[in-house]
Amino acid sequence: MRLLAVLAHPDDESMGTGGTLYRHATAGVDVHLLCVTRGGEGWQGKPPGATKEDLPRIRTRELEEAGKALGLAAVELWDYPDGEVGDCDQAEITSRIAESIRSLAPAAVLGWGPDGGYGHPDHMRRRCLHRRRRGLDRRGPPSGPVPHGLRRAVGPSLP
Repeated sequence: MRLLAVLAHPDDESMGTGGTLYRHATAGVDVHLLCVTRGGEGWQGKPPGATKEDLPRIRTRELEEAGKALGLAAVELWDYPDGEVGDCDQAEITSRIAESIRSLAPAAVLGWGPDGGYGHPDHMRRRCLHRRRRGLDRRGPPSGPVPHGLRRAVGPSLP
């Protein structure tokens, strides 16, 4: 069985979903993480001497370490700009997420709820994109069949 977490930034895997990811990984589920940005705009906890230009590299390394600590089977990290996911090619992002879902065939996809956890626009945009691609968006008709037996989409605010 596989679980796919589709999240916006390095640290999202630990901040909101770490316990769930760890629990499933230690129970033998192949847990995969798709992270849409390298988190280049988040600047909390900056290491001494680091510059803003260092942040994507630092956050990438932190994500790799978190993935190991959480027991993740794989981490895929994309390069969309942090804080500007809504300004990117939405069809491209949707297509890439859909391809990940098709290739992994997860039993569930985990992500942020409709409020993005705390209103972060990248969280809300990423959530809208992966729900719409799976045909689960309540605002309109399904965009296509649920891929490869996907049984459930889960998130803090989803039913």
